[in-house]
Amino acid sequence: MRLVSRLLIAVLIVLIATAAVAADAKKVWVCPMAEHPQEFDKPGSCPLCGMPLVEKIGRFRVAVLIFNYAEDIDFTAPIEVLGHTGAQIFTVGATTDPINTVFGLHVRPDYDLEHTPPADLILVPGGGVNDTANNDAVIAWLRQRAPSARYVMSVCNGAFILAKTGLLDGLTATTTASRIDQLAEKLAARLRTTKTEAVRTALENELRRIDEAVPLRERLRPLQDRVLQRPATGLTADKSFYDEINAGNN
Repeated sequence: MRLVSRLLIAVLIVLIATAAVAADAKKVWVCPMAEHPQEFDKPGSCPLCGMPLVEKIGRFRVAVLIFNYAEDIDFTAPIEVLGHTGAQIFTVGATTDPINTVFGLHVRPDYDLEHTPPADLILVPGGGVNDTANNDAVIAWLRQRAPSARYVMSVCNGAFILAKTGLLDGLTATTTASRIDQLAEKLAARLRTTKTEAVRTALENELRRIDEAVPLRERLRPLQDRVLQRPATGLTADKSFYDEINAGNN
């Protein structure tokens, strides 16, 4: 009995010591820009670019699906916006072979489907989507990863890829204006489609697309505030534009 008690006490001591070490572990902050790999021991601003530092561990993770003839702005614009919030962003392809975008940009995916890390958000761009929508491996990957992601989003006619997975079944969805009727005709039995006004940025399109975008919008609010306060940075915005976005998601 004494031996058991001593073992229990020893285990408790080890657990307490481990917890104390973990509590004392130093937090590390980094710049959201991958080209600035320096690490810092306290929050602040990057001395190279001025962007607010973010904690290295626990960053919001974004997986961007890319494929041949993906529309450039459909994935580059969200990458730019989410990158400014401190998100950790990586690209995913059916393989790691380079893909060619609509306008001839050559991009090598960071990961193939089998080796993709977990993600909080999965982003599916539009463009030439037919081959990807008919790629069984991509569709299976989206179905498998969607339950563990906080958000699954599409841009433009990327909605056709998500519709093929069944993830939009029973939901209200939209796509690029010229193809809304086609989406309705092909998936009328499974999908409620809705016409929306033309969007002015890829980000606004995403915020209008799904009801669950409200928490993501709140994550982007600090960037929104910075754009409004510093219009000379090259990002153009006016308050009525953001008010319109916010009103559409309340």
